[in-house]
Amino acid sequence: MRKSGMVIALTAVAVMAVLTGCNLFVKAPTLEALTASKTTLWLFSNQAPATVTLTGTWSDNSQSVVTDATWSSANTSVATVSNGVITPHAVGTATITATKDSKTATVAVTVVAPGPFADAELRYYKDGDTPTTEKVLMAGWEGSGSFAIADDGVLTATFLGYPQWWGGGIAFAQKPTVAGVTGNFDFSQVASVSFDIKSANIPASKLGYFIQWLSPTDGNGGEHVVWLNDANITDISDWTTVTINLSSVANDGRYGKGAEDYANAKAYVDTAFAIRWGGYTGQFTGDLTANDSYQIRNIAFKDASGNPVKFWTNIAY
Repeated sequence: MRKSGMVIALTAVAVMAVLTGCNLFVKAPTLEALTASKTTLWLFSNQAPATVTLTGTWSDNSQSVVTDATWSSANTSVATVSNGVITPHAVGTATITATKDSKTATVAVTVVAPGPFADAELRYYKDGDTPTTEKVLMAGWEGSGSFAIADDGVLTATFLGYPQWWGGGIAFAQKPTVAGVTGNFDFSQVASVSFDIKSANIPASKLGYFIQWLSPTDGNGGEHVVWLNDANITDISDWTTVTINLSSVANDGRYGKGAEDYANAKAYVDTAFAIRWGGYTGQFTGDLTANDSYQIRNIAFKDASGNPVKFWTNIAY
């Protein structure tokens, strides 16, 4: 009787399942694909960790966040990963892989030197590279100089030769020149620019901070250079901190453009930071010698209270 009672009970459950549309033998959906929130990641070597999340696509066409994948890095000396949190360590590349139920998602990680900027959020790209979201361009103007960035962020700039019509220089924070970029640098709150510099063979009088701006209403513009000796810097044979007060910026005249006062165009800066080569005497000649160089680091943009200013936020791709 006990056995027949169990049969009757199971039969009743089965009948109820049919009547209510339930399936006692529903198969759990299987994972069809795994997708990472980022497939490429660009990090400074001194940057805080970045987080990548995963989305699973299932056999029943549903999607959901996946949190139990296994993560690995193909180059742990460059970047490591734990539960999707990717930590940069050294300059180089690493492929990060997430795996679940034989499905994988990969993230191509590129770690670069932090650059000469004091603010680690200021991302740059070099002339010749293809930018994605980087806010400033670094470029040697008219072949007059080259630069290299060490893993600690110290930049070495090397003089190559004077252009024909002016001294040239190297831009460290120029507006990106790729098609489709909008906005300009906003210096409305920038009261001063500071940096550390040293050189064994270029005197302070032959280097100058350089800024350019555009008119907010027409094709006019302006530019200004402050030679280091005019900023009371006379010796840069060892690391020397330079502070440029922007309250005295005047328009030196910009080639091909009508005059626009800096006071009216602070929100329309297109070269926020460059170092000009001095000593130009005309027609590719001057006082500097090829391969003369300087080093620069800790470039900072500060308001009147000494706080950092994120002047690049209006730049959009």
